[in-house]
Amino acid sequence: MKLLVAGEYRLHRAPDGRVHADSVFGAPFWERYLQAFDEVVVLARVDDRDHGSGVPVEGPGVRVHPLPYYEGVAGLARTYPRLRRAIHEAAAGSEAVLLRAPGPISSLLHRGLASGRPYAVELVGDPHEVLSSMGPVAGLAGRRVAGRLAEITRGAEVVAYVSSQVLPDRYPADDRAMVTFYSSATLPEAAYVDRAGPPTGPPNLVCVGSMEQEYKGIDVVLRAVASLRPDEFGTLAVLGDGRHRPAYEQLAHASGIADRVRFLGHLDDRQDVWAQLDAADVFVSGSRTEGLPRAMIEAMARGLPAVGTDVGGTPELLPSWAMCPADDAGALAGLVRRCADPGFRQALAVHCRERARDYAQPILDARRRAAYERLRDATAEWSGVAQG
Repeated sequence: MKLLVAGEYRLHRAPDGRVHADSVFGAPFWERYLQAFDEVVVLARVDDRDHGSGVPVEGPGVRVHPLPYYEGVAGLARTYPRLRRAIHEAAAGSEAVLLRAPGPISSLLHRGLASGRPYAVELVGDPHEVLSSMGPVAGLAGRRVAGRLAEITRGAEVVAYVSSQVLPDRYPADDRAMVTFYSSATLPEAAYVDRAGPPTGPPNLVCVGSMEQEYKGIDVVLRAVASLRPDEFGTLAVLGDGRHRPAYEQLAHASGIADRVRFLGHLDDRQDVWAQLDAADVFVSGSRTEGLPRAMIEAMARGLPAVGTDVGGTPELLPSWAMCPADDAGALAGLVRRCADPGFRQALAVHCRERARDYAQPILDARRRAAYERLRDATAEWSGVAQG
């Protein structure tokens, strides 16, 4: 059976015609769906301009159904008629359907589904929290989008949440639905390491996040670090890229910390990411909103203590004494300052390493497989009834 997966992914076409992703969403990510399906079709925006880097998305059993490319609300408005038509055509030719929500692509696909047709939802973020962090006008839009997402979730045959606390309360599934919980993270045994010896000296910091939007709070991390004394941290490595990167680099210069901050851009190779995590002593997140932070989980698996903001699913990962409110650079600086204490850092590292074990690949794969098999079987039953 063929599975159509829709989500908010920005893919691009390389000169050789292959579709690439500038993120973790290469072919290995989509292969997880092949546990229950014969083929996976990724429904996503594809930019015909070469980005000069990235990882291939297509592979054995995985292909891309390209959609018109757009960026931002204005771009969505310009391409909307073509986008809607292309999505509905994809829905008509699909078998099983999975919506990685929220986002306009998954919402439009939902509108194109036949009445009574089973579908699954993987709920990976909270639009209410995202848009509310962008001001009062965006907050009003956020409430409307959240209402639409709640409607989609209530109608699903299978609902998989990345967070077991906030998201299920705000977007509840129907009583008949299968409900499960799993992160988008993929952590094989090689992702886990035990660090030798107690920590010493001022901590070297690392943060990871897309700079395409501002909700990852890279600016908050920079302001927090700028308020620290020279003996309270060593260096800060920033992994990620996007259109706000020049502004963040300028902020580092203006704050007088440019010589201690390294902007490393997006790293395609996971081994390169692990090398940067292994070279650091503390993972720092300044996010204004989250689903469940994959980068934080991966850092925790590498034995790093983590501090961050108490948004989205982060409280499921960190103890209350390792979190602070969003957009509070002073409070975040206080957490980093506490990490200069070897005892605090070691205790937090133990907590983080143990918590990361809950996201080991075999555990999450079993949950995913059960969800995919439920969707496959429900689709087969519906298809037989519809054709009969």
